[in-house]
Amino acid sequence: MPRQALRRRSYKLLLVAFCAAAGLLATQSLRPQSAAAQSAELFKQKVQPIFAANCAGCHGAQIQRGRLDLRSEAAILKGGSRGPAVVPGAPDKSVLYRMAAHLEQPAMPFGGDKLSEADLAVIAEWITKLAPVAAANHVETGPPTRQPGYSITDKDRQFWSFVKPLRPALPVVKNKAWVRNEIDAFVLSKLETNGLQPAAAAAPRELLRRVYFDLIGLPPTPAEMAAFLKNPSEQAYRQVVERLLASPHYGERWGRHWLDLARYADSGGYEFDYDRPHAWHYRDYVIKAFNADKPYDQFIREQLANDQLAGTDAPEVLIPTGFCRNGPTVDNVNNEETRTDELDDLVATTSSVLMGLTVGCARCHDHKYDPIPQRDYYRLQAVFFPFKKTEQTFATPAEQEAFKTLNKEFDEKTRPFRQQIAEIEKPVREKLMREKVEFHVKLAQNSSGFGELTEEQFRAETAQRLKKEVNLQAEEIEAELAPAALQRRKELQKQMDALNNQRPKPLDAAMGVTDEVNPKQAHLLIRGDWHNKGAEVAPGVPAIVSDGKDLAPANRRKQLAEFIASPENPLTARVAVNRIWQYHFGKGLVRTPSDF
Repeated sequence: MPRQALRRRSYKLLLVAFCAAAGLLATQSLRPQSAAAQSAELFKQKVQPIFAANCAGCHGAQIQRGRLDLRSEAAILKGGSRGPAVVPGAPDKSVLYRMAAHLEQPAMPFGGDKLSEADLAVIAEWITKLAPVAAANHVETGPPTRQPGYSITDKDRQFWSFVKPLRPALPVVKNKAWVRNEIDAFVLSKLETNGLQPAAAAAPRELLRRVYFDLIGLPPTPAEMAAFLKNPSEQAYRQVVERLLASPHYGERWGRHWLDLARYADSGGYEFDYDRPHAWHYRDYVIKAFNADKPYDQFIREQLANDQLAGTDAPEVLIPTGFCRNGPTVDNVNNEETRTDELDDLVATTSSVLMGLTVGCARCHDHKYDPIPQRDYYRLQAVFFPFKKTEQTFATPAEQEAFKTLNKEFDEKTRPFRQQIAEIEKPVREKLMREKVEFHVKLAQNSSGFGELTEEQFRAETAQRLKKEVNLQAEEIEAELAPAALQRRKELQKQMDALNNQRPKPLDAAMGVTDEVNPKQAHLLIRGDWHNKGAEVAPGVPAIVSDGKDLAPANRRKQLAEFIASPENPLTARVAVNRIWQYHFGKGLVRTPSDF
């Protein structure tokens, strides 16, 4: 065919195709919109702006509370942790609409004003026009929400992290020359399965810097770098690794990772943040443990229960149990509420750090997703229930006696100042305590009443309780003092502080925990409220990784430590290996290192 004729035929084919497409588009434009198209257009034009203006703070780009995203129709149809957010065609059955219309709690927007009737009408119209098939295409595939009273099933026990690990056979790979250890074989096998090649080996300079930063957190010196670059052989690299592992900086670097997990701090946290002058002993214990290559199972046992393992009451025995003391504490108040929070910190930290279990989520209710009933949380809390914070000095009896004598002398010197300050503060303290008592009386009047007590009995009992529990702060008192009294108080305080600064420093001591001989009975707390005690519970460990039997009443922490450190525990070694991988490579093999 001549070239010109071929060109004309091509133009003709293109013209026919264009006309056919135009005709198809014209035909489609004349058809009525489908229900899905109508709802999508309505959402885009009217519904989405309502959600953007009122709901984006909790269900937008940065945060999706309850795993619910309100930025798109598809995301809303997918639903969240409560299940489907809308029922197509039925606004009155849709959780999203019912909460927005304040027909169901919690009313939305949370903490904000109710949407206008016009906005609610638009949302209702959109839900009405949604096609049922739309929701079917967006089924929530996340973990199912567990219902109260559930039991642990065989399927739960067969979840990979609850099955004891077995040594697998090494995979067969093509590029055998690349493999230098067992881990390489698994990495290469996965790469080859996906048609990928390993990355090129790091240059000697980069390799040396990486191993230095990984193992001791410091760069190589210029001399160390120059020496390695002269001979960057495999043998030279191995010698560098061995030298760094033997360095005291190794324990400082890797001990810091553990100290972060163990929530180590030199003060108690919260608003008063009192100093812990002896906490540093635990820090040094961790560093020494890493530098001494202490076996991990022994490391666990010592931190949870060294006082019950050592067979001696020497002060240094307490130091590893600082793990149980590191959490935040309200050190100026000692009551059942603060103790319950301290126990919660112990349960949550021990389970997540050592076993990768979020047992702490079950304080108020059965775990929503994991096989951890609320009863298991309180059985684990009962393990720590007898614990008491303690400090034991390293000083000799003679040194302790001399310290007491010196302190008594300073007490006598400061007594006149303390008495004068107390006189100035007395009327203000009495006034503030009366106000706090009256607040509790009014609170009782407006809620549950006084129970079996009369109002006067309740007032007297409350006054006695608050006298023990409430420690008025200097800021509260100074705010109520008259200017002259305030100035006089400051002068007296300044003189007393000058004397106190000359006191001898506290004697060095070990900070840790031990157990009460006759502890109280532990209870399940309904909704996690220490006021609302439920059934009695005995000490135990989560049934998902045990036979569910109770522990013996004596030496509970020791039994827990033995259980966690046991080779039969399917979680402990997995969690530790995953953390080592995480700290070397940035991300763990399991991306949630404290939640397996």
